[in-house]
Amino acid sequence: MKQYSKFIDHSPLKMDATETEIIQFCKEAIDYSFHSIVVFPYYIETAKKMIEGSGVKLDTVAGFPFGNDLPEIKARQAETYLDMGADEIDMVMNLSAFKSGKKDHVRHDIDAVLKKVRKKNALLKVILEVELLSDDEIVEACNLVADVGADFVKTSVGLLRGSKPAEVQTVKLMYDTVASKGLKVKASGAVHTTENFLAMIDAGASRIGTSKGIELLTGLPQAQLKADY
Repeated sequence: MKQYSKFIDHSPLKMDATETEIIQFCKEAIDYSFHSIVVFPYYIETAKKMIEGSGVKLDTVAGFPFGNDLPEIKARQAETYLDMGADEIDMVMNLSAFKSGKKDHVRHDIDAVLKKVRKKNALLKVILEVELLSDDEIVEACNLVADVGADFVKTSVGLLRGSKPAEVQTVKLMYDTVASKGLKVKASGAVHTTENFLAMIDAGASRIGTSKGIELLTGLPQAQLKADY
């Protein structure tokens, strides 16, 4: 179980999450040795106090959820959150600019955040919102992120109305595109079954963003037994 717990970014990212829920998620992240707890910026200080000394990383978001903030705003967000104690930033790519062919703007946008992240020796994951992209666009976006030098490409925010679950074949496509360039893949978006969790890992995901981490881990013996047969 501990082997798989480090794949999980425990993510209570819902608009009406209460402080009590955030504290509970932090306790769970510690108890199950999850890689990180992912919180909205408002709860960075709360989460930082809860997980101090536990080995659990603190992750937060920038340009969330639509990605169309100005680059200098996203960069300032990242700088502020890192100064508050965040270890990792999940930023949303400017999908509108990307779809409009403004690739130089997208590069500048990611690079502005990356510069702040690198000053703190932190990690940057770039969210593509893949369900709104064709396979060719996914490959292009992954290559763009890799060229700028971020650490991860991530499937989606997983929160938008009508969002589709992350798909194994999409994760595999992203992995095949970026692995040789040293980037990793984070899968997010309705990864709610242990079978799907394991399939995402097999497809190349190094991280899974989910609010169902405990359920995914407790389902491991049954899922592995099914796989054996």
